[in-house]
Amino acid sequence: MGEGWVRPRGHRGMRSFRLLAVLAAVALCASAAALRAAPCTLALNSQLDLQPETDLIPVLINQQPASLKLDTGSFTTILTAQATRRLRVHADLDKSEHFRGVTDDPWGLRGIGGMRNAQEVMAHSLDLGALHGRNFHLLSADIDLGPADGLLSIDFLADYDIDLDAAGRQVRLYRATGACGRPKVFLQPPLYVVPLLPSDADRRPRVMVSIEGHDFTAIIDTGAPDTAIFRHAGEKLGVSVENTSDRHVTVRGIGPDEVAAVTHVFASVTIGDLTIRHMPIDVLDDALGDDVDVVLGRDFQRRLHVWISNSSGQLVLQYPPQASPAVVTK
Repeated sequence: MGEGWVRPRGHRGMRSFRLLAVLAAVALCASAAALRAAPCTLALNSQLDLQPETDLIPVLINQQPASLKLDTGSFTTILTAQATRRLRVHADLDKSEHFRGVTDDPWGLRGIGGMRNAQEVMAHSLDLGALHGRNFHLLSADIDLGPADGLLSIDFLADYDIDLDAAGRQVRLYRATGACGRPKVFLQPPLYVVPLLPSDADRRPRVMVSIEGHDFTAIIDTGAPDTAIFRHAGEKLGVSVENTSDRHVTVRGIGPDEVAAVTHVFASVTIGDLTIRHMPIDVLDDALGDDVDVVLGRDFQRRLHVWISNSSGQLVLQYPPQASPAVVTK
């Protein structure tokens, strides 16, 4: 035992103890500085091919094949009730909770189309390409997702940088290490960088957008087929479902009810320094929550190459879009 750790004789031992403490603090500061100075690197953790026509992602749940829809607009991974039974995923709690779409709410989960009941369940294994999860908690709900067995959501994805390569029909998940204050991407210019908005509620990717000069909060939502704005945002823009000059449509979300909407062509949609002209957007007679005005759906993502840099807190857009080069680690 060193002198600094024994009962001091006069003041000598205390001085030794303080010297050791100072040296330890200096060493910690040096280690922290070295860590901060480490360059940002990305390692490809999984490369996922989108299935033809459906854009679904193949996975293994409890060692059985399944197909999930990538959904960055949902903060909880979900299985349909039918898939839950087929994949032998069992309930983790004795009671169900109210389930209202895809947004956190004090009374449950609120979203488009109304109320559902859901049950928390646990998959013993979830394999996503080269990624392997064990004892993974998710929700099971009696919902119809067409050919999809469920939604692969931001609870699984938020720890990665996400390359949404629509042109190459792939999704890549990168693990970032080092100092990533600025986004690191494997894309060629022109690139547009937009800050992701911080949120205490969940980790879904949010950005500010401007539609015809009005600012709104938007979510990058790979689970939504079309870009949409909600009732309160449409009112600010002077557009509602009563507009007779627009095409009337119905929209289905995760709830049981259809939602009335009109498709309106807006003159400009601006994200950062990028402006898209004459973009059709559905105006819904519904609301997703006080903090969400716009859902940027897959139609928006097909116009661009979208890279969600969670490590730097930035969204990177490439326009016009190109397929990602075959670079996996740098």
